[in-house]
Order: sequence, then C-alpha cells, then structure tokens
Amino acid sequence: MIALARRESRDWAPFLDDDRRAVKDYAKGHRHCGYRYRAINVTNRDTFELRIFAGSLRPVEVAAALGFAEASVEYTRRLSVPAIVRAGGWGWPAFTTWLDERPEYAPLRDQIHTLTHPYTHLPSSACSRTGAASVEGGVASCAC
Repeated sequence: MIALARRESRDWAPFLDDDRRAVKDYAKGHRHCGYRYRAINVTNRDTFELRIFAGSLRPVEVAAALGFAEASVEYTRRLSVPAIVRAGGWGWPAFTTWLDERPEYAPLRDQIHTLTHPYTHLPSSACSRTGAASVEGGVASCAC
C-alpha cells in the first residue's frame, strides 16, 4: 500500500490502531472529533477524505489513486462477514483477485502490477497478486 500511495506519512496520513478499531463506526457514519491528519479523515460532516496518496501530475498515478478509492468502496460494499472471517476478505490477495475480474479498474491493476513487478511490463490482464514474474527470451510472464 505504501508503494501505491507513493509515500509513507506518519505526520500527514497515518493509519493508526485507533482507526483500525473504529472502522465499523466509520462505515456506519459516525464522525469522531479530533485529529484530521489521518489516512482517512472522517472529521468532516459530509465527506471522507483519503489522505494516503502523495500528489501527482502523472495521469497513470492519478487514475490508479482514484481507481483505488472507488474500488475500495465497491469491494467492501459487497463484502460479507463470512468472506472476511473464512475467506480472508480483508486481505490484499482477495482484493486484487476481485480487481482482476473488473476491467474498469485496469489503471489500478496496471499500477499495482508495475509496482510489484518492477522489471517487467505486462498488460493489465497479467497477475497482480504475486511477485513471481520472469523474463525469458525477451518475453515477460507472470508465474501465478
């Protein structure tokens, strides 16, 4: 996540243990007064502010950040307790598997793939779940 956000910020966008414990309250619309400089700022009355991403003028990075914001909402909207408890629904592999099935998130999948496979360039249909990529005879492949 730090690589996708393009920064690690303990000052401007930390994700604190208190935030992890309050996730269900945030999802239900509870607003907690206090420190606004968190990864997800819920102190505003009408908005959530995602502060995790560093600014960028590169369209591919902006599209990936916006895609992550939307995909996070859509993925969790349909996430059930059994999927979380029994199938690892909170985990990165479950999220990226879900992404792989949705072509509308190609910019996000491509950015994740670029970050996890830094020495290869694969199309968006390639695997974003593992770091097992190889280059043989000038052809890149993902060994999933």
